[in-house]
Amino acid sequence: MVIKKCDDRTGRVTVTFMLETQEDGLGEVYLVGDFNDWNPNANPMYHGQNGMWWLSLDLEPNQNYEFRYRTADGEWIDDPSSESLVSTAV
Repeated sequence: MVIKKCDDRTGRVTVTFMLETQEDGLGEVYLVGDFNDWNPNANPMYHGQNGMWWLSLDLEPNQNYEFRYRTADGEWIDDPSSESLVSTAV
């Protein structure tokens, strides 16, 4: 789930990324995308209650961003509530 909040005074957009997991013991989850040059370790997420992982970033307004979540063991997870999915060749 992605929640966007725009500050009308500054024009900045704070985007909160949230991933709910039923798995315990994931260790860490990272937010990876074109906003951090797909660096797999740049943005570790916070682990909240009930299996929710979250992270807020200030991003440029009126942009589309591609992102995925990555677990500590290297598993990639797509956001099930994403507005769109981009297929990629491996």
